[in-house]
This record gives sequence, C-alpha cells and structure tokens, in this order.
Amino acid sequence: MKLVEYGAIAIRGNHDQMFLDFIYSDDPMEMELYLRNGGLSTLETYVGYEHFQYGPTKENLHAAKQFITENEKEHVEFLSNLPYYYETENHLFIHAGFDPSLSDWKQTPDYDKIWIRHEFLGFDHNYDFTVVHGHSPTQYIRGNNDNSVFFGNKKIGIDGACAYGGRLNCLVISEDSYTTTYINHGEG
Repeated sequence: MKLVEYGAIAIRGNHDQMFLDFIYSDDPMEMELYLRNGGLSTLETYVGYEHFQYGPTKENLHAAKQFITENEKEHVEFLSNLPYYYETENHLFIHAGFDPSLSDWKQTPDYDKIWIRHEFLGFDHNYDFTVVHGHSPTQYIRGNNDNSVFFGNKKIGIDGACAYGGRLNCLVISEDSYTTTYINHGEG
C-alpha cells in the first residue's frame, strides 16, 4: 500500500481474491479454499497467533472476519479496488494470464485473469505486447527445478516459487532490455 502511494502499480492476484472472498462470503467452500492456501497465516497477522491457538473454528473465523472488517477497512478497501491488469505500450502486467483463444483478451473473465494456467501457458498469443505474469512458478512452466525468470514467446513468467521454498524474482524493465535479480527463500 505504501509503494502504491509512491507510484507503484499493484494488481489483483488469486490470494488477494481469496482473502476478499473470505471476508465478504459465508460460503464454506470459499473459506476452506482460503485456509488451504495459506489464509490462516494471513489471518493471524491481523488478529494475533493466539486467536487460533486451538485451530480454526467457525466461531473464531467469524470473529477474525469481523475484526478485520471493523479494524482493517483500509486494507480490505485497497484489495477490493486492485485492478486485474496494467497495460503499457509494450507490456501487459497480469497475475495469471488471459485466454488467448478469445478475439479480444480483455473479454477474459476476471476469474481467469487471476487463476488461468494451461490455457494461457500452453498457447501463444497474437498481440504485439509482452505479457509479464506470475501465478505459475517458472519451474512448472519449464518442467524442471529452475526458478529463474522465464522468457517465452512474448511471455515473461516471474513466479520463482518463493512460497514453496524457491526464490523471489525481480524483473527490471528498461527501454531496450530486461535485467533480473532474486533473493532466495529465507534470505534477507
């Protein structure tokens, strides 16, 4: 949020959406999806680790949701207003990708913009821009243990599987080149 105040661009990802779905929905499936994908750790940063000392229950999850909506309105509002992509003349920045089979990529449902994998990764697109995306760890794209930034056909994958013990990649885009750097999980 601070970086955005200073001019950074933030876009919505699937974990942002899972958090919002947890906050705004009473659907047990949405809650379960969020908890299975690291949500409990995020909730603990808001309500404290002792809140779930005996594990998540319907009651303490509801209390966490209530606490966050009452005390962290700024965070919830920030995430609720994140765009699904950002475009420049030469690049499209998007969390997961888009459906390249559509005549206009912008017709891709918002859900797919944060969740799509094979339909985006497995097929080339016919646009003039290069897509910079995350969501799919680059080792998954390559089919080996290489977590470095992936440069494909008008696609650049930057997810270094940091959440799974990999690394956090950084892509620096200048007028005529790309530079990459990274930090390994647990360093820094």
